[in-house]
Amino acid sequence: MTLMDLFTLFLVLSFSLNHNVVGGRTLSREEDLELERQLKILNKPPIKTIKTEVGDTYDCIDIWKQPALDHPLHQDHEIQMEPSSFPEGFDGETSTIDKEIKVTLTTVDCPQGTVPIRRTYKEDLVRVKSFMEAYSYSSIHPLTKDSPGKHFAVVESLDKVPTKFHGIQGYVSAYNLTVGAYQTTSSQVWLETGYGNSLNSLQAGWMVSSQFYRDNFTRLFVFWKTDDKVTGNWWFQVNDIRIGYWINTLVPRLEGGASRVAWGGLAQALPNRPSPPMGSGHFEPDDKRKVAYFRHIQTVNQQNFWVVPNVTQFETYISSPTCYYIWPFGQIWFKGYLFTFGGPGGNCGV
Repeated sequence: MTLMDLFTLFLVLSFSLNHNVVGGRTLSREEDLELERQLKILNKPPIKTIKTEVGDTYDCIDIWKQPALDHPLHQDHEIQMEPSSFPEGFDGETSTIDKEIKVTLTTVDCPQGTVPIRRTYKEDLVRVKSFMEAYSYSSIHPLTKDSPGKHFAVVESLDKVPTKFHGIQGYVSAYNLTVGAYQTTSSQVWLETGYGNSLNSLQAGWMVSSQFYRDNFTRLFVFWKTDDKVTGNWWFQVNDIRIGYWINTLVPRLEGGASRVAWGGLAQALPNRPSPPMGSGHFEPDDKRKVAYFRHIQTVNQQNFWVVPNVTQFETYISSPTCYYIWPFGQIWFKGYLFTFGGPGGNCGV
């Protein structure tokens, strides 16, 4: 089964998620108390509670009492209901061709004036903390001794290019892949600035992770945002649905734009263990209906216009060519700039 959506990022953000065992050790009393404190902050008294078909519980929370506004920098924040500006050439709609095949997002029908927030349990915080310590969605970079177990197949901007990126978008196909324990696979986009402790990274896409989500469903995930050129806030949109935004103070280093962007796949596993499949799970399949791809990829330039990539400013990168591939990178009639990617995974190295 294939899923396809247009991801629109007008500048991107990563959020840090802060497992009673973490990394094979038992939580200390202090850590356990900290988790209890976080739960009280995250789980507000709901106006309405909804349980989805896949077993998730969502609470409808007063929009003015959502946890994001508990941040000291955001307590006087005036909530935006719509972006105050859009990049030129973007109308938020997809073409007739795209609408015939796009996935329908499962929605939670909360009353007006409330926002749906997935209920958080202590085991969720324990699991997420362990996941983030093991996999750390840190950056677009080659496999190194400092980040073992990560394998990339991406189209990325060259570091030497002096331009700033103020948005990113692309249609992505994703498959319901099966992953093993401690494996994660995603088809996603990145928008970043800085390195190391100075890194601000915004990421979004489709992910399968049995450890993170406790199932093998393909899930929409975000670690990122989009920039509103008037307020500086970052909006996240899927097809014509505006999911929401991140307040600009969360990623201050992205205020002037991102220095790096990328589209593609990321497969993660424990070091020296088999890696999961990526994309469609095939090497350049003959049946083009089974290929994983990104198409109509674009960025927002410093003049706030959507533009197609300048191929001299981008490159393809594969960290493990025996397990994954990426091909080609170019313009194909109505599909715009397009590339295919993926692979079966396996024993891919460190």
